[in-house]
Amino acid sequence: MTKLKKIIASLLVASACLSPVVAEESSRLAELSLNLPISISNNTIGLVDIFVPELVIDLGDFADRMPNAGLIISGSVDPSVGVKVRVPYLCTIGATMGVNIYTRFQLSKDVFTFIGHGNSVEEDLDIKEGIGAFADAFVYVQGDVGLNLAGFKITATPAVFTTLYHAVTDNSYVEAFNRLDGTFGYKVNGNFDIYSPIPISQDLLTIEYYTNLDPAVWNAIGFDCGFGISKQITDMINIRGNCRVPIMPSHLTSVTGAYVTSEYETSVNEISTGEIHEGQFDYGLKETQTADYIINRPFKINAYGDFSLAGGMLLLTGGLGLGVEHPFAPNKDEMGVYYEYLLAARLNFLNMINVTASTELTDQIYRNSISAGINIRFVELNLGASLSSSTFASSFRGDGLSAFVNLTIGL
Repeated sequence: MTKLKKIIASLLVASACLSPVVAEESSRLAELSLNLPISISNNTIGLVDIFVPELVIDLGDFADRMPNAGLIISGSVDPSVGVKVRVPYLCTIGATMGVNIYTRFQLSKDVFTFIGHGNSVEEDLDIKEGIGAFADAFVYVQGDVGLNLAGFKITATPAVFTTLYHAVTDNSYVEAFNRLDGTFGYKVNGNFDIYSPIPISQDLLTIEYYTNLDPAVWNAIGFDCGFGISKQITDMINIRGNCRVPIMPSHLTSVTGAYVTSEYETSVNEISTGEIHEGQFDYGLKETQTADYIINRPFKINAYGDFSLAGGMLLLTGGLGLGVEHPFAPNKDEMGVYYEYLLAARLNFLNMINVTASTELTDQIYRNSISAGINIRFVELNLGASLSSSTFASSFRGDGLSAFVNLTIGL
């Protein structure tokens, strides 16, 4: 055991002493990077509820532990590929191309309370609650320019983007009833307006739709720009900030209505006699209409502090930020202001192996993450996974999962 402690201590000391030297030597002059983060989460059902010896579905308990905001389901996929060229001590120049896909669905808690607990035997119950949902998909090409100027590192990331689609609910609701005469049932009415630069078809749900895009999608280009600045205050402290500012929105020239309806009604008498009938279900697309809808990618502003200890072997990071969802949207109900934060601790061994633990709120998703990476000069690989959710408390239950893979190769 004593020998093992000495070996570990020796590695820690070597890491602390050699970290600055190795960091300079391992800076690549040119590199290609691939990044694939993916996330899906809810705020009620966790891994601790699923991976049990005996799975019991208790709708009453499901409703009781649901947050007051109701059921929220979120998802995102952000693949990208980038290239970068570095001129030592002077500047970096690069370009990135990627896709941003976001979606969120929200339904009132009252619906699940009714399903889980029913209603009083002395009164009819008829509830009607709205469904809120949206989905966005952007394709972007971004420039990356970084300069070292008077002790500051300054970056600019101008981006041209186009919107593949923006879908939002319109007059969508769930209605449930339970009456004293023994009849009960539900009705779901889902209406979506899908804005896009080209007419939407049912191929939207196929991979071929995205691999053979109509060039007309670039008629809806918009423009935004990111800015960043950082300053090394001392050998141990670095502060930095960044933002992304909408400049020119994407104009979507067509809107296609989509609908999903379902309805079912039965009674205690029908069930007792075995006369159970099927409910009604229908879905489809409506005729495409012309439109002039504007949309921007989210506005963001963030500030961070990095604290380096043990010669760079341990890096502590803390940060706060603010975001605006759908800034300048024609329908002000689609706009939303939210905050973000990040707390992270990273262990770095000889600038070749690193392990990071973090907790964060990003794009309205809480994540508790662990990641690991290896950097061997020409190849760098980082892998990470998170427990995530749309609420802080449920993010520790595994109500959602996030993961990312980042691969960088270069000289």
